[in-house]
Amino acid sequence: AKGSRGSVVSLKLVPVTSSSVETFYQEMMNPPAPLVSINDWAEYFGPVWARLLPDQFKSIICGQSEIGISTIGWSVGRSWVEYHSKLPNTTRFPCVPYGEGKKFFDTGRYDYGRRIKMINDFDPLEEVLNSQKDCDAKIWPGLGMNRHYGITSYGGMFSSKWFKENEQWWQWQKNAGSPRGSAVSYFFPEVRRERTDILFEVAGRGASGIIIGTCRQVPMLLYNPEMVKAYKDNTGIDPLKLDISDGETYKNWISWRADFFTQVLRDLRSGLKDAFSQEGEPVRIVVRIPSSGLLNNLAQGLDIEQWLKEGLVDQLQLDPLEDLGGQGIHDVRTYLELGREHGVKIFG
Repeated sequence: AKGSRGSVVSLKLVPVTSSSVETFYQEMMNPPAPLVSINDWAEYFGPVWARLLPDQFKSIICGQSEIGISTIGWSVGRSWVEYHSKLPNTTRFPCVPYGEGKKFFDTGRYDYGRRIKMINDFDPLEEVLNSQKDCDAKIWPGLGMNRHYGITSYGGMFSSKWFKENEQWWQWQKNAGSPRGSAVSYFFPEVRRERTDILFEVAGRGASGIIIGTCRQVPMLLYNPEMVKAYKDNTGIDPLKLDISDGETYKNWISWRADFFTQVLRDLRSGLKDAFSQEGEPVRIVVRIPSSGLLNNLAQGLDIEQWLKEGLVDQLQLDPLEDLGGQGIHDVRTYLELGREHGVKIFG
């Protein structure tokens, strides 16, 4: 207990016994509501005190399981991948040699060499998938769907070879004179296939679910000239002349546009229909989305209502991303109502 000035005036000692420790673990491991974690795990290995050996992957998983987090989202990549892929279009981090990247990017405050060692000397995904049973946890690999950063960002380390070589699929902002060099457009089947190939590969290695990360890299589609032309040819309407003041005409355009990203989920649902986890359960499809409202989602290329109508997702994870200048309203009740209507779990 503390006195009036905050000084300790008495101390009670509580004995620690094997039974009290077991009671503590049981209470922590059985929370009143399910807990899900999202791991940008490579950050753990940046500090100089981090242990750079493969046993640390298991310690991350078991540590979270011990405090009640039994479903663990595990990053497998952004523009790059953070596991040992056999796919020809993937680039394992870093996307250029570390020495080359450091010539153009000041790494003085953070040593990327430590995460590079953990990604390349070991296979992080394999390590954590092998730890699922021992740690009583389920691993859901998560992939950032449109985080390509730009070909010169971080000295080029953060932008994959596939992205750098395919400017024809980059996003275009409205009325721009050149493409946006940090993202791609899901209008193109080649773009959709590059991401789904990665998700199919990680699902096939024994994952319990896959997480499609759209919460930090929207929009998924903007105004690529080929897509604009296709809509104009189909409808006679020029989408470059539309904005939200055009009501249903504008909504028809952004719904048509968003369907190209919905196709990613259709392809995943179809391709995973016979896929099962190590526990013999169907592989779950989870999407992380900004929680700024359904119309904003749609304008960003995410047709949440259509996904749920078609049964394309098993869970939505809401993220209060604020990229709308304070105009987003993060009222989750609409998502909860949709989830109840369609039998889809909603996590905040």
